Amino acid sequence: MVAYDLFLISLAIVFAVTTALLSVLGAERWDLYYGFYLMEYLAVSTLFAFLNPRARTVLNRITYILIPGFGVILALKVAEILWGVRL
Repeated sequence: MVAYDLFLISLAIVFAVTTALLSVLGAERWDLYYGFYLMEYLAVSTLFAFLNPRARTVLNRITYILIPGFGVILALKVAEILWGVRL
């Protein structure tokens, strides 16, 4: 099995378990799901640091796309706390 396949399979398993657990617990907020998925992606991609340099570059680019999304969620939560407006 190629390292990419193992990476994708492990990421899919972790995401599926998280989705199942959060849905059983009744979580309905998309920001909670996004935060968990981001943390899990970062953890799994760190575990697969042995991938070749080209794959590592692609994983870093994906990370650079996902991190600003977390910043947007953080900004929305701060705005909700400061102004009491849920966007």
